[in-house]
Amino acid sequence: QSISNTTTSTCIRELALDTLDQVQKSRCTGFVFHAFSNGGAFLWEEVRNIIKRSRGNRSSSDNVNEFGEYDSTHNKLVGLVFDSAPAYYSKESTLMKALSYATIEEQEEGKALLEKATFEMGDAAFSESKHRRAQQYWQGMLDDDTSVPHLYLYSRADPLTPYKNIDELIGHRRTKFGDESVSVLCFDDSPHCCHFLKHPEQYQTTLKRFLTTKCMLGVRSKL
Repeated sequence: QSISNTTTSTCIRELALDTLDQVQKSRCTGFVFHAFSNGGAFLWEEVRNIIKRSRGNRSSSDNVNEFGEYDSTHNKLVGLVFDSAPAYYSKESTLMKALSYATIEEQEEGKALLEKATFEMGDAAFSESKHRRAQQYWQGMLDDDTSVPHLYLYSRADPLTPYKNIDELIGHRRTKFGDESVSVLCFDDSPHCCHFLKHPEQYQTTLKRFLTTKCMLGVRSKL
């Protein structure tokens, strides 16, 4: 595993644990996980993995005390929303496009990590490592057995999140869980993570309908 992957995994895990801690400490009866871009989807991936481990699907290296307390959180999850995500970064060009959307400081940090990992691992090994991680991430989305309602908000004009991959994921989940389990709003012209800015009324209406009719939050006392 590369240095950059190790560092990123540690940060994501800490954020995932903090997110679950907040849910545990709150008095809500249900919560919806709303992910923006692949950063949010990576966070969901880790939250999902922690919940799985807390329910008994632990690896031999897991700390039982670290994950055991989140078992009840699974019952509070009532819906998942993905905005401009998830994306299957199968091509190097797509990965570099994603970096171009970051701040200058983040771009410099990201490029430095990429250069360090390439130097330590070699071009071929690092390229294979990125490809393997992309496949692992996408396969995890396909294999996700979280059966709560899903809403996908994405666009045909998004250069970072290819819509055809999301179309395939939506079809896969509908086959697995039924057509009613997945809600979709695909825009024609809004760029990455700008769907709400370009289409606020349509975005809000779709989201509210999903929360009240699919997640049944309108009949819950607390959120």
